[in-house]
Amino acid sequence: MVKTKTQNNLQNMDFQKLGKALSLIFLQPLLELIEGVKSSRLPIFHCLLISLILQSLIIFHFDQILYKWLEIEALYPRGSVGFVYRLLTIVMPLWAWGFYQVALKLRLIKQLTEIFANSGLKSLTGKLPGFIFDKPIDKFTRRMRLSKFGQSLQKFENAQNDIESGLQVFIDEITENRRNGTVDIIYSHSQLEELYNLKDFDSIYSDSFLIGKGRSKLLFGKLEDTPHLLVAGQTGMGKSTFLRQFITSLYLKNKGYSFDLIDLKGGLEFQIFENLPRVKVKSNVESSLAVLKQLAEKTIEERMDLLKLNGCKDIVAFKKLDKKDIKYPSDRYRAVSFDRHITVVDEAFDLFMVGAHATQEDVKKARRHASKIAAQGRAVGINLVIATQRPDRFALDPQTKSNLTGKICFRLPNHASSMTVMDNKRAAELPNIKGRAIWQNSSEQFEIQTPFFTEDQAVQMLTRYYEKSKDLTDESLRSYKPNNDTDYDV
Repeated sequence: MVKTKTQNNLQNMDFQKLGKALSLIFLQPLLELIEGVKSSRLPIFHCLLISLILQSLIIFHFDQILYKWLEIEALYPRGSVGFVYRLLTIVMPLWAWGFYQVALKLRLIKQLTEIFANSGLKSLTGKLPGFIFDKPIDKFTRRMRLSKFGQSLQKFENAQNDIESGLQVFIDEITENRRNGTVDIIYSHSQLEELYNLKDFDSIYSDSFLIGKGRSKLLFGKLEDTPHLLVAGQTGMGKSTFLRQFITSLYLKNKGYSFDLIDLKGGLEFQIFENLPRVKVKSNVESSLAVLKQLAEKTIEERMDLLKLNGCKDIVAFKKLDKKDIKYPSDRYRAVSFDRHITVVDEAFDLFMVGAHATQEDVKKARRHASKIAAQGRAVGINLVIATQRPDRFALDPQTKSNLTGKICFRLPNHASSMTVMDNKRAAELPNIKGRAIWQNSSEQFEIQTPFFTEDQAVQMLTRYYEKSKDLTDESLRSYKPNNDTDYDV
């Protein structure tokens, strides 16, 4: 009786080992493949290329030659077994990738177990934090989720140095979810600077703008590829500093560009640009609506007429035409400019939501004009930048938002705000570092450190520019007094 019971226990243990082995060989690699497809990490092209090479070897019988050379030709799979053999060679690269990911995960769990044990991360019952998953957020940043088993967030924060040195990573932030009893660790294998001082615009080409410093390089955008931007972030995290740098660099690098800068808070954010040639600053609803209406109903229509008549799809194609070959619907079109025009709206909430600044009719007009500019502006060289520190899903028309293909989002106070801007929760999980933001363009998303660029720097560069051209007509620059900025603006 005792012997039978022992045998049953041994059989159960054998079945458990077998189940674990089968899971390790088949199920877990399959789950990794599914996750790889979802996160776009699976190198499908390389796997298919390897499969093609293996199939070519089989088709031209190189595998049979190998079997013969090894003197095991009798073991060469034929018939139905041969069919399975060929099928396995097709899926083998995919399975190998999945198994490699499993091996990496097992190694990570082993490392974490040692780190947690050495750093004293144990519950009262002796349990170590449990591994749940480790997934990529973008190309450089990952999220690891652990079960706390009753341990405090403080204990994980105290163990941060041990985790960083043990895994050879840089941790951006550790957050907890008390309801689920979990901890999220946001980390990367390369460090992101906490301050990026911008000294000059030498690295920025015309028609381009500096986004910020990533983990491996400086990131730039082109207005031709990313014509419209949405810039968001809570007070003091760097939104206004980014806009100042963005406007100044484009202004100095592109002599033909013109700007409309809308700020319903009295124009304070853009006062250093006021009265500059090619720049108009609007600080009330009436003048702001007039600007948007002019762009939507006149400028876009005139430029579209010229593009259609000359068979051009956009301003890039139009500018390649020889001047003598350009056709005009009438003589008044000869005065139509095709230089880029950039409109920046600082604090969209004030213009696109009914309140102290705008009436319901004002909001209706502003949304209609902005929607048309965002939808049709790209082809005709009219770029729209909408900035806000109060993201609200009702403030932006969904169609307008969908056409703001570039998004720079600084830290936001909650997940709801982040979802409104980014369609994910990432901006609410950014570390509390001024100038730290998420850059999102189409399917790409990167964590960046935006440049620190003060008002004093902007004024000095603009002043030098006009002194060099002997045309310092801007009284606001003449009378500007340095304020010795040492911090990011709102």
